[in-house]
Amino acid sequence: MTESTAEKLSTVAIKLLKFVLLDEWKLSQDKVAELLNIDAITCKKLLTDEKVLSILDEDLLIRVSGIINIYKALRGIFMSQEQANKWLFKPNKTYDELSAIEFMIQNPNQNIPVVMNDVKSQLR
Repeated sequence: MTESTAEKLSTVAIKLLKFVLLDEWKLSQDKVAELLNIDAITCKKLLTDEKVLSILDEDLLIRVSGIINIYKALRGIFMSQEQANKWLFKPNKTYDELSAIEFMIQNPNQNIPVVMNDVKSQLR
C-alpha cells in the first residue's frame, strides 16, 4: 500500500470513527482513548485534527476497522440504531455480564475482534 493510499484510508477511518464513537455511541473522550488503547493526548489530537495523525499505525488501524465493522454489523442485526446502541451498553452473559463496550475496553487488542466476530456471526 502506498503512503498516499494509507493516508486516504486513515483519514476516512478517522472520520468514520468520530461519527461512530462520538455521535452514535456517545462515548466520552476518555472512553474513546481506552477503547482505542491510546493515551489521552493522542486521542484528543486524533479527534480534533485528522492531519496530525493522518496515517494510523497498523495496530490502531486494526482496532478502528474492528469498531467500524461492529457498527456495520449491528446496523444489519437491529431494526434501529437505538436498539443497536442499547445492546452495546447492556450487560451480556457472553462477556461475563459486562457490556460489549466494557468488555472491549478491558483488552481492546484482544476483545474488539471477539465482539466483531460475535456480531458478524449473527448476520449469517
